[in-house]
Amino acid sequence: MDKLLQKLIQSGNELTREDWIKLVEEKARLVRPFLELVTLPKLGDIRCMGRRDKKSEPEEYYPLESFADCPIVSSNGSSESHSLRTQGIFEWFVPRLKKVNEIYVYGLSRNGGWSFITVHYEIKSLVDMNGSGLKYSQVATQLFFEKISFGDMLDRAGADPADWWRILSQTVSQWLADKEKQLARIQRLHSDNVFADKVVMSLRGGKW
Repeated sequence: MDKLLQKLIQSGNELTREDWIKLVEEKARLVRPFLELVTLPKLGDIRCMGRRDKKSEPEEYYPLESFADCPIVSSNGSSESHSLRTQGIFEWFVPRLKKVNEIYVYGLSRNGGWSFITVHYEIKSLVDMNGSGLKYSQVATQLFFEKISFGDMLDRAGADPADWWRILSQTVSQWLADKEKQLARIQRLHSDNVFADKVVMSLRGGKW
């Protein structure tokens, strides 16, 4: 990362799309070793399934797995297993042309590869959980996983590579914040243990 940053500084030019792609790829390289050490969101947790009273724009979104009845899963020849439990750092979007019932999820999977996932869904009439009437819900029926390059993923998603620099940076910051909270709890536990050990040892005459 340092060499790349130094090279960009020396050029004195504004960052191009290609520069951003190189920067994000380098940051992803540094992030990958930690993907197995932290808890990542599941694909099924992404709130991208719309629900509404009438056949209009979604008024609220639910996790992908909320109403899914074992969607069919396939991939572009990858031997890796995929499901709604696949973990990663994901974003999602709805295609501009809504001629097909599809939603797209893309990002960095726990295995370290960039993924593009096509979610096919059907719109079903389901009784509202509060019993207040029918709701039209998007229900995932098929998932198609593709292993893809970062550049191709950006092109298909119409995404800005600078956004992924920000996403990865925020993710790492959140990991640190979560670990610091855990460490603080462990430190309090340790302090309590030390105090309790001293009390018990005093009651036993200084011996275990």
